Amino acid sequence: MTRTEPLGTAERTQLRLYRTLQTGIRNAMVSLALISQLLASGKAAAAVTDGGLFKMSGKQAALAALLPEFASPVSAKTSKASATADQSFTAKVTKSLKVSLEASEKGKTQESSILTFEATTTKTLSSQKTTSPGKGKKPVPAPVEDEVTPAPAPVEPTPVVTEPAPAPVEPTPVVTEPAPAPVEPTPVVTEPAPAPVESIPTTPEPLPVTDTTTPQAPTDGPVIQTSMATQAMTGRVATIQLDLAPGATVQVTGQPAYGRVTVNPDNSLALVLTGETSVDDLLFSVEIRHANGTLEQQEIAVDVTEGLQAGGWGLGDYYMLETGSDGRVVVEHGEIHREVYISGNAAALSAADIAAREGVSVESVTTKFLMDRPHYGASADLALDEAMGMKLWNALTDNQNTSHWLLFERGYTYSPGRVVQDDADGESELHPLYVTAYGSGADPIFATEVKLIKMSCENVVFQGIEFAGGFTALVGSNLLIDDVQLSGTNGVDVQNVLGFTMRNTEVLDIIRDGTYDGSDYWSPKSNRTSGVYVENTKGLLIENVLIDHSGWAEGYDYNLSATSGGQPPSMYSHNFYLQGTNSDITFRDNISLRPASDGVQVRSGGLVEDNIFIDGNASLFTGATNNYSLVTGNVVTSGAHKTVSAGQGALTQGIVNNGYLTTLLDNLVTHMADPNNPAEIAAKTITHNALNSAPPLYYNDTIVHNWGKQANLNTAGLDTSLLNATTIQKFAALVTGKSTATIEDLAQHLRANSDDRIDGTLDADTIIAYFREAFGIDLAETDAGSARFVPSDLGEGMRWDNRLNWDTGVLPTEGQDIDLGNNKVYYSGTTTIGDLKLGSYGELVVNNGRLNVGGDVLTEGSGARLMIDKAGQVWVDGYSDANLLNISVAGGRFANVGDVDGAIRMDVSDNGQVIFATGGANFDLRAGSQIMLHGDDIRVGFDGASSGNAVLRLNQDSALGFDAGDDGRMGRISEFVSGAFGNSPNVQSGVNLGSAQLYLDLNGMVAGSHVLIAVDEIMGSFGGFSAAGLGSARDATILVDYTADQVVLQLGAEGAGSGRLDLVTNGNQSDFATTNAALWQALTDGHGSYAQPSTTEAALAWDWI
Repeated sequence: MTRTEPLGTAERTQLRLYRTLQTGIRNAMVSLALISQLLASGKAAAAVTDGGLFKMSGKQAALAALLPEFASPVSAKTSKASATADQSFTAKVTKSLKVSLEASEKGKTQESSILTFEATTTKTLSSQKTTSPGKGKKPVPAPVEDEVTPAPAPVEPTPVVTEPAPAPVEPTPVVTEPAPAPVEPTPVVTEPAPAPVESIPTTPEPLPVTDTTTPQAPTDGPVIQTSMATQAMTGRVATIQLDLAPGATVQVTGQPAYGRVTVNPDNSLALVLTGETSVDDLLFSVEIRHANGTLEQQEIAVDVTEGLQAGGWGLGDYYMLETGSDGRVVVEHGEIHREVYISGNAAALSAADIAAREGVSVESVTTKFLMDRPHYGASADLALDEAMGMKLWNALTDNQNTSHWLLFERGYTYSPGRVVQDDADGESELHPLYVTAYGSGADPIFATEVKLIKMSCENVVFQGIEFAGGFTALVGSNLLIDDVQLSGTNGVDVQNVLGFTMRNTEVLDIIRDGTYDGSDYWSPKSNRTSGVYVENTKGLLIENVLIDHSGWAEGYDYNLSATSGGQPPSMYSHNFYLQGTNSDITFRDNISLRPASDGVQVRSGGLVEDNIFIDGNASLFTGATNNYSLVTGNVVTSGAHKTVSAGQGALTQGIVNNGYLTTLLDNLVTHMADPNNPAEIAAKTITHNALNSAPPLYYNDTIVHNWGKQANLNTAGLDTSLLNATTIQKFAALVTGKSTATIEDLAQHLRANSDDRIDGTLDADTIIAYFREAFGIDLAETDAGSARFVPSDLGEGMRWDNRLNWDTGVLPTEGQDIDLGNNKVYYSGTTTIGDLKLGSYGELVVNNGRLNVGGDVLTEGSGARLMIDKAGQVWVDGYSDANLLNISVAGGRFANVGDVDGAIRMDVSDNGQVIFATGGANFDLRAGSQIMLHGDDIRVGFDGASSGNAVLRLNQDSALGFDAGDDGRMGRISEFVSGAFGNSPNVQSGVNLGSAQLYLDLNGMVAGSHVLIAVDEIMGSFGGFSAAGLGSARDATILVDYTADQVVLQLGAEGAGSGRLDLVTNGNQSDFATTNAALWQALTDGHGSYAQPSTTEAALAWDWI
């Protein structure tokens, strides 16, 4: 996928020089404006005249009084003229960025001085001289009486962090239709093509980062210059407090060389350096409008220090699809799709059964035989037996990119082996390979281990399966398991994967059934076992997982005898063991019960949110090897106190932090033992720390209560009797309906009601809420019709799925209007919102999930950017703003279900997908807007299910471009199977070319006929056209074929032409005006008359994306 690299040193130096120049220009203009204000207020005897000179008394002394910021002495000679002699000064700001101060007498220049500062303006003023200083005396500057607000004192910085950019993902190739045979064109006289133009760049230029709010109206009050200094840590967020009186407003007027500054609702500033590694000092500027009318222009210098965690903050860039109303992921298929149904029922078709049906020998029923007869295995009625079905599946997917589905009937046990073959990849991130279940009854059981171990597999989803043999992935990318159960001797082992997601899953009783070497002694380290082990993986999401009883067996022998008991617990075995080589971990909404040692070890750091840890020897550990940690909303209860003779480790440990500048927010550690059970209290003789952190914490408000000998923390004012009545045992009694209940009872109830956990009836949030209510943990949530993004310095300040970044205290809910506050935000989730306000140069990055914008998309000032990649989806109901919306689609999907007629620059590349219009929608490319399409792996055009009209209408002075890409093949605009609307599009598609400009980059293309547009109806033509890479020895023709409703590029062979580029037409563009009047109306609405198009090539001067 396309990834923007950070600016290099030279680029940053150039950017700083440019911004220094901007500052100088602003200072020059302010100084000259001050002259005018002083003249108007009577502080100098002067009058402004058109083209006149600035005439005043006292030469440079008077000028210094008017410009106190330049009051340092300047060498000058004193005039001998009389007191009534006219003198003049001219302030000229030249292109050399110097102000020339000239003293003249009766039109003759007597002396000149230079004040150097950056500006490009000229101001000429005149005044009548009234006095002359004595010979040899230097003038004394006159006082300036305007009130000047002192610069605010420096504020304490809020630290900041970086994350390594993900490695680029190779685009997934997609099979395309062969180009149609050339149509005999109606020849039209054309002019020879001009010389080829330069190839256009393939990635968007960054938006200018200047204005962050709507410019404020001019003020009549004074303008003052101030400065302040502060500090920040690279890779983190700094909240900068300004010294403001009530009624002041703030806007950012100059951005720093890297990072981003925005204004928070309380007028503080958010300096977001997340993702940055530079420690170069920064400079940016703001304007403050005070309630008294004063306009303060403040320059803020930032001393940037090095971050303390090498990996900075994780940004939640994991692999995730949209979710349905039942909480499970929604899987779509693409264009290369076939379904294979397998059943354990005796009626499932074997090779012999098929041979009998077809009247052939059993030997004839090969995989090729079945591939040529796609009805076999394509439905539950013609399901194959396991042997035949797996042969067909392996043949269909081996070393290919497809979106095939493999479905196992529920109620049976299978031994399918590895399931996914080496180098079997999904068609794309949106259209993965899919292994799932069908029918009724218990989920199908895989008795053998699922292994992805040799060659990389990409874009694979497992859902609704029980992995009794375990799951191992030692290489791959974009792997997702959803609603899966694991049990037995093997849990989950994931290593060297880019993008792994595990959700809605149960991991139960992962226990060795014997020692690793067959000996009679359980060596603690050699026999270590974890329910989930992850190593060297980037982009890890673990959410809503129930994990219970990993790494130890009931009735184990204290002395580790293998002949006297099962596997003993040890300090090496955990429920979740997430190694320090991972990065970008999101660990959320999980229930971790009864581990051998730790509930979770997040050694690399990460986001650990809203988890419940129950009855572990240790509960939660965060490390320092990679990312910063935000640990928020977690509950720890019950220390297990399981003892052994060797490899014991902690017995009753709560939260341990080894990471730097970790945030611990709204966490609770309580009841090492049940306060209502004296026997349990007496048995737990060893108390380990409820909370321990070696490095300094960034923030901590953890509540500790009743943790053995550990002192209580942050419990002042709480009702102790209520706290002691709020236990996990009492919660278990509530949900099981028993008068008394144990942790074992709760575990069994959770296992038996997994659907309640997935739909949210009984999940981690349910248990946590029970404790929060009693302990008074208020998450400061507000129910509002809108939500505003406010970067929090407690975390990374960029994630949509971090509730701390929202002024409501919760993630956006359905129908809310969203204001991103000009920030750059990384989206995750499945959300339907009202309006989406991106602001001025705001950016929304959508790499996973689905965002539905039901209201308006709003931009301001210099416009905004929408960046879609990987499995991300953005659906909009039109766009109409005149401010520019840059849309980059390098993967995932952008879809329009309304009317687009705003200012847009769209760039589509890699395997990006764009639905210009669904049924009943329109996409108008207004004048000044442009679309650029790169390569043939993209899918752009139309899809829908309503049979309505779906049209793209280009306009004069808009532009459409096609780039051949690395493989020398161009994409096309057409109806296509997006995956969102079933197996085939059901729309009436049309394109009005509207006299737009056409640009072609032919570099790398071979001779032949290439379809660029193919729809139900096409009309209009191009007002100009141009090509790069044509050369001088081959010709090209653009055919607009109204009969076939296509635009076709016919490219001649090298050496068979002279560099000529022509446009020709075929047929009548109005031939459907009566036969399809509704589509004609949709295409022509507001587009005027349609004369025969121009066929003259035009060299385009266009600002291409």
